[in-house]
Amino acid sequence: DKEAAQWLDGALDHIVALTEDDTGRAEHNMYAEDGPPSVSEDRLEVFGEAVWATYDLRQLWKSMGPRVESVRREDTPGRNDPCNCGSGKKYKKCCGN
Repeated sequence: DKEAAQWLDGALDHIVALTEDDTGRAEHNMYAEDGPPSVSEDRLEVFGEAVWATYDLRQLWKSMGPRVESVRREDTPGRNDPCNCGSGKKYKKCCGN
């Protein structure tokens, strides 16, 4: 699907952009409000785009990933049904205590 491939490429591009050097002028400190600036405004934008890209990737995975089968449980006998062990007694008097 071309649309899904473009969505995937775009999301991965945003994440890969975080691996590049921050060449902008440092304006913000990500660790302390009163600390010296260490990150540019552009880097903060790239970081935000990468966060949203992870949500896009998850949505893409959920729509295209493997389907999860629902768990099916066996019916348990009612209290007054015959016991499934074959004793002939009611379930409540045999295995259901």
